[in-house]
Formats: sequence, C-alpha cells, structure tokens
Amino acid sequence: MTDGPADERNNANDPGRGQARSAPPSRVYRVALPPAAEPLGVTCSVVGMESAGLGAPQRGGSPTRVRVQPDQPVSQFDGTQHLTGDWFLAYMVTGSAMLRLDDGGEHPIQQGSVISLPPDSRYRITLDRSRSYCIYYVTFGGQSMRERRVCTAIDELYPVAQTELCRDVVVMYRQLLAIGASKTGDAQRELGASIVLLVAKLVNRVHERRKSAGARTPVDRAKAIMAAHLFDQVSVDEIAREAGLPTSTFRRIFRAEVGIAPYQYFLQRKIDAAKTDLGAGNTPLRAIAEKFGFADQYHFSRVFARVTGVRPTQWRRTHQ
Repeated sequence: MTDGPADERNNANDPGRGQARSAPPSRVYRVALPPAAEPLGVTCSVVGMESAGLGAPQRGGSPTRVRVQPDQPVSQFDGTQHLTGDWFLAYMVTGSAMLRLDDGGEHPIQQGSVISLPPDSRYRITLDRSRSYCIYYVTFGGQSMRERRVCTAIDELYPVAQTELCRDVVVMYRQLLAIGASKTGDAQRELGASIVLLVAKLVNRVHERRKSAGARTPVDRAKAIMAAHLFDQVSVDEIAREAGLPTSTFRRIFRAEVGIAPYQYFLQRKIDAAKTDLGAGNTPLRAIAEKFGFADQYHFSRVFARVTGVRPTQWRRTHQ
C-alpha cells in the first residue's frame, strides 16, 4: 500500500492508461482436509480461494497471512465440468463469472454473489479473467448435512443469491483457510462450527439485500469494497472501477458526500480495524502492518500517527 500523495498520482503513472489491459496473473490457494477421525455433524473437505489483481494476496503470502502452500492448485473456475461430492459454497468478492448447470441453466455471478450447490451437481463456472477477480469457496458434508438437521437454510442460496459485499463474510472465509492450513487435531471441529455460522451469515445478508434492493449509491458500494479489502493493497483507481465510475468522478462525489478523499477514508478504516489487534494483546507491530497491507511496521506507524495523532505503541499502552 502506498501513502496518500503517491496514490493521488495513480492516474498519471498508470502505464496501462489508454491501452488494452492484459489479464492479471492469477493465484490459486487450495487446502484439502483429510476425512474426520470421528463422525461429525459438518465436515470440511476443501477450502480455497482464487484471485488476480484487486484483492490478491501481497508479497506471495496467502490471504490468511499464513504461509499456505498450494495443494494441487487446479482452478475450480476454468469452465471445465465439475461434479460436487459435497456441498459447494462460494463467495465472489471481486469480478464476474458465469455458472452453467447440467440442466442448461445459466446464472451470472458478480460482486457479492453467493454460489451454493448440493452434492451430485454437475456445473461449470467460468471466470472473466480479463479483469481483476477474487472468489472464495468451501466444500463440506457430514452426518448433519446428510440428514438436513443443520444448515437447512442453505437451500435459499441455490444456485446463486445476491448480497452486498460484506467484510464479515470475507473474514470468515479467511478464517476457514487459516484453520484448514493449521492442520491441528481440532481443525475439523472448528471448521464445522465455522461453516454453520458462515451459512447463517450469508442467508441473513441475502435477506437484508432483498429488503434494501436499489437503495445503495456508488459511494455505499465503494465503502463496502474498502471494508472487504482492509487486508489488501488496493488503489483508488481499482475501487472506482469496481464502483462503476471514472476515477475523477468517483473522487469528486466521494469527497462531497463523505468529506474526505477516498484514500484517506480507506486508511482510517484500516487503522480503526488495526486498533482491535493493538488492544487485544502483544501482537508485534510488524505482524499487524503485514496483515493490513502496509509496506512495513514503519509505514504502519507513520500512517497510524497521522490518523490518530499518536504512535501505535503509545495507543497500545493507554488502551490495554
């Protein structure tokens, strides 16, 4: 992430401005879980994410800020046919795609889309790889899913349901990746409980979206994009593009409605979120800086002091 003044120069320094954009390089993360050693209500088989450009992990790290090694990094979204062995639940953070089912149905996927498919579904999902994208997914089954004693609300999400972009959902998928990568003895139990909560969160978000359809402005969408990418390095140009506005127009209407420039608002939201980590324990500043997409702890400290008026070490001493 760069400081505000550098971001303000993005337009002049963008080498692709006025030229055809090449497809951004993709990253594929996939964690396959071994079968549960004991019968569990909900068991996870695979959790993963694919991204390119906006929202892609920085400096080669995984989106969970742990070092997940790609396990058989074959894309789930390359347009080839797949057959679900378990429930399949995906969330589109950025970009667009098309879902094609075996019955001939076609369903467009966009930012905030939830894709839910039951076992034994034949499907193809084709990402639009000409632009930035980020999509998370998890597959799961278990005794409770077979008997439909939990997660019955998942039927409301089939095959594609639309939500507003939700940071909480992104965080929950990141946590699934982190738990799966930990390979601890309790991983399956933690994953099962987290998946039940994830389904409930997504269903609630779909309900909220249906109640407030059409009420959101480009600035609202931009705020949601920023909230979903607090852990990433994202430029104002990218946010404007996802909000559907030219950068200059986006800057103008955002400042008029919010009172500050969009990049400064984004930094404030990052610092507000970082305060939770600062106050919760003794996490090193270096780790917090990396988690929230800063270049290093010194960059994080400078931005924190500019936003709050005090250094992060001082803030921590007075809030613990």
